[in-house]
Amino acid sequence: MSKGYCRLLYHVVWATKMRQSLIGDQIKKALHDYLKSKIRQMDGVPYAVGGTSDHVHCLLFIPPRTAAADFIGNLKGASSYWMNHQAQPGGGFSWQTGYGLFTVSPDDQQNVKDYILKQEIHHQRGTVWAEFEVTGDGEE
Repeated sequence: MSKGYCRLLYHVVWATKMRQSLIGDQIKKALHDYLKSKIRQMDGVPYAVGGTSDHVHCLLFIPPRTAAADFIGNLKGASSYWMNHQAQPGGGFSWQTGYGLFTVSPDDQQNVKDYILKQEIHHQRGTVWAEFEVTGDGEE
């Protein structure tokens, strides 16, 4: 094979600072559309973007020449800037520092996409943040 081939799918999730409900229903779709546009602008492929008032999920492809941490950091930074300067000027919006990043098998792509697009329904049944709060060694 003369060229490399990469088909890594990622499921990434991150929350608002202090998990505050800063993403209102009136801005949620615009934020998700902005994230999709920004992912494309950075040569990624957005397969799904969803979330609730305090966090975002993305199923995406990150170009192999870009480190996942750099891609996500740029995406979070750009979307925070957009929220504070375009969507809700002076709103004091920010994301928390961390994020969860998971690889997704192509066989599971549709299941993860459905999960992301149905976040509101999923979270009516309870929260999954406990999965991210304790790493097993007592650290948060």
